[in-house]
Amino acid sequence: MRSIFISRDLPLHSLFRRKLEDEGWTVHAQSLINIVPIRFTVPARPFQWVFFSSSHGADLFLHNYEGPKDFKVGVVGTATAEVVRTHGIIPDFVGESGDMLEVAHQLKDAVGDETVLFAGAEHGSERVKSHLSGEQKMQLSVYRTEPDMAAEIPDTDVVYLTSPSNAKAYLARHRTDNRKFSAIGTTTADYLKEHGVKEVSIPKTPQQKHVLRLLLSL
Repeated sequence: MRSIFISRDLPLHSLFRRKLEDEGWTVHAQSLINIVPIRFTVPARPFQWVFFSSSHGADLFLHNYEGPKDFKVGVVGTATAEVVRTHGIIPDFVGESGDMLEVAHQLKDAVGDETVLFAGAEHGSERVKSHLSGEQKMQLSVYRTEPDMAAEIPDTDVVYLTSPSNAKAYLARHRTDNRKFSAIGTTTADYLKEHGVKEVSIPKTPQQKHVLRLLLSL
């Protein structure tokens, strides 16, 4: 029986978990980080878009923002898009690729010359912003991540890491030999490679069907 560690909390009834278990996998799923909200003040400078690269950023911003929601919304991934919809907003742009430079290029095409407010993690990745000019982009930190030192990390055959901060927490406490690594996208994969993991597989997109297809092929 094969085993996998996934750095995301998955309930026992999760379809994603059940499909892996149906294929004979033992699944250990737990986030390795805690999300710490940051009190924020939205910049006075006008913006036409708000962009979220994570569901945490989307939920925290939209729950606490009290101004008019007359902006367009861009997101990375269908999971973040679903969180935005729970706030009664339909995203105008959904980047579905695991390659953040590809998402950056698509976002540039979508926003044109309009200004984008990036609401997300403190010290988050700069890749999605990379194709926009300095005048077009503003950063707003709405949360920071801290390692969850109480999280247990078992030995598994496969490790699937869902963010650079989860990757950092994993590498700080666990050896990397004799196991296969997969990452949700290029940003997380590059962090792993920069810190000694030689081979990292990436799904076509972060959608569950593509992640499952990749993991079951390892």
